[in-house]
This record gives sequence, structure tokens and C-alpha cells, in this order.
Amino acid sequence: MISAFSVTAFGAAIAGAMAAYLLVMGVLAGKRIGFDRFLAFSLISVPLAFLLSRVVFVAGDLIGALGQSSYYLDTLESLRPTLWFWDGGYSLMGALLGLLLGLFLFRRYFAYPAGTLEDAFPAAFFLALFIERLAEPASTLGFGREVTSEFMLDHRLYLDLDGWPLLRVWRVEALIALILFGLSIWQFFALKKKGNAQIARRQHLFLLFLAVFGFSQTFLESLRDDGHMVVHFVRIQQVLALFLGLSILAHALLQKRHEGLSGARVLLLALLALMLTGLAVFSEFGVDRWGNRLLAYLVMALCLGLLCVLTALLLRPHRDEGTVLS
Repeated sequence: MISAFSVTAFGAAIAGAMAAYLLVMGVLAGKRIGFDRFLAFSLISVPLAFLLSRVVFVAGDLIGALGQSSYYLDTLESLRPTLWFWDGGYSLMGALLGLLLGLFLFRRYFAYPAGTLEDAFPAAFFLALFIERLAEPASTLGFGREVTSEFMLDHRLYLDLDGWPLLRVWRVEALIALILFGLSIWQFFALKKKGNAQIARRQHLFLLFLAVFGFSQTFLESLRDDGHMVVHFVRIQQVLALFLGLSILAHALLQKRHEGLSGARVLLLALLALMLTGLAVFSEFGVDRWGNRLLAYLVMALCLGLLCVLTALLLRPHRDEGTVLS
């Protein structure tokens, strides 16, 4: 305890996750950009990550005032506690936004070899995410809906809380983060062997990893039932994750149009994406209304998975640019 500040296990884990992010970025990209520039990158990215994480959380709470309630306006009856960052209250999507903004600002104002930080970012982010997920049991986050299928009750993914079997969503999220970390590390070293000829491929993979995270997190947020950043029945983190995936898909569509894909085909693909998105949202409502939760989740997972595939195909570079997997 230091004055009004105290260090919790979860807070220490978040600091460790950020340190892991900087460590991986330093190991994979620090040598190419130099120590001074890497230090500047760290001083830009870390504060932005914490600042936007807090801003998005507070904004989500204030949006709640338009609906059911606001913790700051209704419970505390003051906006002053929004400045008490040591009391907790952060958004993962806000943190990601801060890290991406730091990456953008550094690229804009500091010269460095093309693709250097973008290559390393997915691996660094997913390792930090893995650590954060493992730490969630130290908080009230990461638990999902109660389970009704008896054959699943003894599985390690579930926790019996006063007779209510709750899904340990954080374990599923940690596993997915670990898999994405492994894939991003593999792609980093595979692309490194190819050299500068793979710059286009690097940019596409950077966006693809973000899109996969966005669509997968959209599904995982539906599994959660921890009340974090929920306005009525809308999970703000889920909306932001879906927006992340769809914005990258839209960018890929526009890029294909610029490369010469006919307007009719672009429109057809856009309609397909809208149909899949609509069905995914419809199945989200069906989780509690269809009477078959498993079916609703299967439909949602299928639609979001197809959106990932569609994004990957659209981001795929021309054959003459070459690919690692070709």
C-alpha cells in the first residue's frame, strides 16, 4: 500500500502483460529501429494504451446513463471518480486502440524500415492478451453463462459457483490468444526469411490478425456474463470487436475495388458480409430466445468464421507479390 494506491494481483498482471508486450516488440523489432526510437515508441504507446482503455470504459458507463444506469452518475453521483484510475475500470478494446494509435503516431513521425513494428505487433499483443486472460480469475471478469448440459458440468472449463455451473470464458480466451501468438510468431520468422519482397504480405497479415481477433472476440464476448461494460443487453466490448473486424473487411473490399475488381462483385461480396453479420447478430439474440443455446452459438460461430475467411481471401495479395504459403 502506498498512500491511496494499492497494488492488486490483477493490476500487477496487467503491468506484466504490458511489459511482455514491450519485451516482444523490443526483441522482434527493437534492433531494426534502434534503442532511442524504441524508447520513444514505448513512451508513446504505453500511456496511450492505459489512457484510451480508461476513456473507453468511462464513455461506456456514461452511455449507460442514457439507458438503465451509470455507476459514476447514479451510484457515486459524481464525475470526479472517473479520474481515479487506480480504482480500476478499463476496456480491452480501448487498450488495443491506444496501442494501434501509438503505432500509427510513431510511424507518422519517426522513420523506420517498412513493416518493422507491424510485423512484431500481433505476437506482442497476443502474448500480452494471454497474460491478461490468465489473470482474470483475480478479478470478477471472465466468467460466462450458466450451463444446462449435465455432461459438461465436470469439465475444467466450468466452475460450480453455489450450484450454478459457470463457463470459465477466460480459459477459452487464453487458449485462443496463445494459438494466435504461436501463429503470429511463425509468420514473423517465415516472412523474415523472405525479406523486403514480402512487404505487401506483411501489411495484409497485420490486418488479418486484427480482423481474426475482432471476429473471435465478438463470439467470446457473447459467452461472457460478467456484467462488464453492458448497457441494457448490449455488450460494448462486443460491438467494438465486431466493428474492428468489419472495418478491416470493408478496407479490404475497397482495396480490391481499387485493384480492379468489378463494382458488381464488390457489391455482391459486401451483401454477403452484411448477410453473415446480420445472421450473427440474429443468433446473438437467439442465445436467450431460441430455447437452444448451443444452436445459436453454432450459427454465430459459423457466421463469424466465414467473415474471417472472407476477410482473409480479400486481403490476400496478388500472385505476383508472392506469399509465404504459396
